[in-house]
Amino acid sequence: MSARNASRQAGRLPGLPATLVSHVGFAEVVASLRAGHGATIGGTWGSASALAVAALAQSRAESPGDDPELLVVVTPHAVEAEGFVDDLALFTSLPTELLPPLEDPGGDPREDPAAATRMAVVKRLTGPVAARPRILVVPVQALLTPLPDPRAIAASTRRLEAGGRLDPAELADWLVARGWESADAIDSPGSFARR
Repeated sequence: MSARNASRQAGRLPGLPATLVSHVGFAEVVASLRAGHGATIGGTWGSASALAVAALAQSRAESPGDDPELLVVVTPHAVEAEGFVDDLALFTSLPTELLPPLEDPGGDPREDPAAATRMAVVKRLTGPVAARPRILVVPVQALLTPLPDPRAIAASTRRLEAGGRLDPAELADWLVARGWESADAIDSPGSFARR
C-alpha cells in the first residue's frame, strides 16, 4: 500500500455508520423508511449528514433483494453536493455518483462539459446492476434540467475499440445523423474530422 493510500485509509471511518445503525432512534428511521413511510433526522451539521446517509445506505445494502435500491440525496447547491460526496467517502465505500447541473441549461449541450457527465451517470444508473451507484448526490439545480432518455442514449451510443475495423464513410454518416458536424479541423465539441 502506498503512503498516499495508507493516508487515505487512515482518514476514513468506515465502521462509524454501523454504530449509528444500531442506535435505537436510527433503527426507527430505517424501519419507517422500509415500511414506505417518511422519516426525519434533524440537528445534523457538518459531516454528520453524510454519516447518516452512509448508515442509511449501509442498512439498505444489507436488505434482501436482487436489485439494490438507489439512495438519492438532494443538496441546495452544487458546491454542497461536491462536499457531500467527499464527506461520504469518509464513511462508505459504496459506489457514489454526483449528478452535476448543466453550466448553461439553455445553451447547446454539446458545449457544456457537464452534459457528458450527466449522460454517463444515466448510463451507469440504467446499466448492469453491479455497475450501478448506490448513492446519488444531486444539487437541486440538476433536478431542474431533465435528463436524456436512457433509450435515446443507448440508440446514440457506439463503441469504438482500438484495433477494430469500420467503414469511415459509414461512421461519418452515423455521426452526422446524430448531430455531429463534419469539419476540416476539430475546434469545438460536437465536431469531427476525417483523417
